Amino acid sequence: MGETRFMLKEAYAQGIRSVIATPHYLHRHNKMSAGQILDALEKVKKMAGEIAPDLTIYSGEELFYHDGIVEALQSGRALSLGGTRYVLIEFSTTVSYKEIYQAVRQLTLAGYIPVLAHIERFTCLRKSGCIEELIQAGAYMQMNFSSLSGINHPVDRIWCRKAVKKGNIHLLGSDMHRLDYRPPEIKKAVDWLLKDCKRETFERLTYYQPKKLLNGELF
Repeated sequence: MGETRFMLKEAYAQGIRSVIATPHYLHRHNKMSAGQILDALEKVKKMAGEIAPDLTIYSGEELFYHDGIVEALQSGRALSLGGTRYVLIEFSTTVSYKEIYQAVRQLTLAGYIPVLAHIERFTCLRKSGCIEELIQAGAYMQMNFSSLSGINHPVDRIWCRKAVKKGNIHLLGSDMHRLDYRPPEIKKAVDWLLKDCKRETFERLTYYQPKKLLNGELF
């Protein structure tokens, strides 16, 4: 828990006030049940309160898509984001556009709101019109802060920044894992947003839309 405390302190120092904990959900390969995750989360919530009274932790999982994902959500074996209808969905990097679209349709028909995790990793979404079609189908797009800040290949960074400016990205995430692997680092991306994008875009991505998600509202 010492590493968790340090990472929460670092996230708070960078301006983060709400964190959705999203451990990976892998069908038939989970090390912890949803109940065990929620029990552990209570300890993290207490820790966050000790760090700062306005640092809030919410439940969730990053759900690797499989055919039974709807049943897993309905049965409580898989967790939505903050107990809302929003669900964070991950795919293999080799996924086809058809597979993503079918997954979005399956989830929306079941009453869930899919948030597609780190969409910059999927080459099938680079084709013109694909992201827009998924948004029209009811999906929301999430991208990592680090993809905007120069860590990735310049061509990828350019594409990511264009997607933000076009309004095709709805949520940004830190994707923090450990101190030695994807620590919380959002400052460079925030600096770019403030410098090169409209203030409205910055506030929409970092405050208003995350707040609506946590309230279970559409945006």
